[in-house]
Amino acid sequence: MMTLCEYLSSRGMRQDEFARALGVSQPTISRLATKKGARNNPSLDLAAKIEQATGGAVPVTIWPPFKYFAERAEAAE
Repeated sequence: MMTLCEYLSSRGMRQDEFARALGVSQPTISRLATKKGARNNPSLDLAAKIEQATGGAVPVTIWPPFKYFAERAEAAE
């Protein structure tokens, strides 16, 4: 599991390339990769696209709103 910034860096991929692959703008990827505050979490749909595009290296549960629900579900088991 890694952050989006770590993933892009490890692959030598530019933000604009990744953005095009997902069908979003480069500034959107920049905000998500640089973590400029809690307001910059992706929608569930975009988080799922990121997980799929990274082969699971950046899972949905890395993002705070979804991490919370995943942790609660694990605790309930």
